[in-house]
Amino acid sequence: GSLDFDYLTLLDSGNYSCEAFVNSNLKSEFITDSSQSSSIMINVEGPTPDINLTSSTLRLPTHPDYNQAILTCTATLPLPPEIDELGFAKVFTWTMSGTDVTSDATTPTDPSGIESVSTLTTDFTIAGDIVITCEVTISVPGDPVVSNNSSVTITALGPSNPVQPTDLTVVNINYTEATIQWTVSSISYTPEQYIVLYGLTESSLTQESDMVNGTMELNNIDESYSVVLTNLTHNTVYYYQVRSTNTEGSTNSTTGMFTTEEIIAPTITAGPSDANIFDGESVSFTCTVFSETPVDIDIFWETTAINTLPDATTVMSSTDTYTSTLMINSVDVMSNGDYSCVAM
Repeated sequence: GSLDFDYLTLLDSGNYSCEAFVNSNLKSEFITDSSQSSSIMINVEGPTPDINLTSSTLRLPTHPDYNQAILTCTATLPLPPEIDELGFAKVFTWTMSGTDVTSDATTPTDPSGIESVSTLTTDFTIAGDIVITCEVTISVPGDPVVSNNSSVTITALGPSNPVQPTDLTVVNINYTEATIQWTVSSISYTPEQYIVLYGLTESSLTQESDMVNGTMELNNIDESYSVVLTNLTHNTVYYYQVRSTNTEGSTNSTTGMFTTEEIIAPTITAGPSDANIFDGESVSFTCTVFSETPVDIDIFWETTAINTLPDATTVMSSTDTYTSTLMINSVDVMSNGDYSCVAM
């Protein structure tokens, strides 16, 4: 035989026994017991919803431009789909530090389905830690009410200047540029912007770098930033600070310093050579220069630059070795004189 249940409730929990009896006229010397039984224990539990509460932020300022948080509460019933048709309605209750704010939340999606979602959007105007709780209750006919909840703590930040930028370093220093790097441990209030102040003395940081925008994710920590300083003077000591600014004010870092690389004067490795040329013949003079930086080479006749001479051409290279060539296609007595080159 079998016992079938169409709908179990908590009241159906208990010990169930099945007992089989032997008709008395069938007893014999081989059949001595007239009955036998077997038992099982059934424990019926109500469907407790799984709750997942998430927030768009866990830290935010009370500043009206940035003080809104969006929280999403998802309730899921651990039931197979075929039981979903029974329609266990889910009731959402939102509280903020003990105060009921359910009326500010959205109506749950598919409240009798397997998964339901409700959203609470709220603005924080008072600094402090606020505990927000989403509780979901399920009423199953014939059973006590079953509920579950999840909470998050949101920290509302009061007005504050930025924290001081730290971990100042300088990399990629050359003759005219340097990269300043720094770290921001946390965002103290509203999103921040950063500039590097620099100059030739510690007390006169009159030059400014380009503006660097900080993160909009106010929960981020240990954010790294950098900016490139350009148009610097070679072999020069510079002092600098990083300034962080938010809606409330500014905070400067400590002062750092660096020295740009020195430009080594170019070296002329080969200059024009003496030449005895007949009238009407061609002649060329070459000047070769080694330099770690780009260099200009001028070839002079006496005190006159070659661009004033007829039939003169100049060819330049762009590596560490630079070459300038003067070609005179047809010399005459006016071409006589001293030729020299100058590298700058």
